[in-house]
Amino acid sequence: MPSPEWIWAIGIIALAIAMGYGVMRARRRTAAERATTEHVTREGYRAEDLQEKKRSLPD
Repeated sequence: MPSPEWIWAIGIIALAIAMGYGVMRARRRTAAERATTEHVTREGYRAEDLQEKKRSLPD
């Protein structure tokens, strides 16, 4: 059975690799990605507002 020190070392290395991967994946977005996000978000809000207006109209 491995000693506790080896288990800690393996855990620290695995954590460092996972953190490095996360940092690389969380890069800054390009202007096109930001524009797409803004457009989709606005469309989502617009659709939600239309649904709210339809629901709040009296029968």
